[in-house]
Amino acid sequence: MASSLLALSLRRGIGFSSKATTVTTTVAIAVETAHRSLSTLNINHALKKAEEGDSFRDLALQPVMTLQGIGPKHLQGLESLNLKTIQQLADYKFFHLARSVTVLSKTEQVNGRSEDSKMNIRKGIDKEFQSLPLSDLIEMPVHVFKELAPVTGGKAFQSLGINTVADLAEFKYCRWAEAIVGAAKFEEEDK
Repeated sequence: MASSLLALSLRRGIGFSSKATTVTTTVAIAVETAHRSLSTLNINHALKKAEEGDSFRDLALQPVMTLQGIGPKHLQGLESLNLKTIQQLADYKFFHLARSVTVLSKTEQVNGRSEDSKMNIRKGIDKEFQSLPLSDLIEMPVHVFKELAPVTGGKAFQSLGINTVADLAEFKYCRWAEAIVGAAKFEEEDK
């Protein structure tokens, strides 16, 4: 507390005396340096050791193997889905659709759709599944999404441990990537 007040008084140009000002300045610099070195922000459990010091902005451009737990097997599955960087993983449209369906399924009322409702997700769901309620969609395999045929997407998703729409919505690597990219928007450049 006292060191914070001392640093604050320095920032406001308040000194105690000429000798005290030198001491105060030295202490304030030490406090500021200690504050920087004591910063505990990290995401070490999500990253491989070599990238733990990178900025969020730099991490977004890194390959997906930067994320802790992505080895050759997961890498092959992600690359077959054309997901090679953390940014691409964060932006993956089917992850966002799966998250939307999963989150909104919790707000759904059984038989509650009004007859004049225009609400739909037809651009993302194959025709045969478009009449299903959201609560049923989340239990369906991910190939209910347009462009994800069982043959193309099935093996890739299975290798990632993703079987249903709900699994994709909770896929930790997409969630980590999304959080890294989101945090990068609030990151300041080091001076």
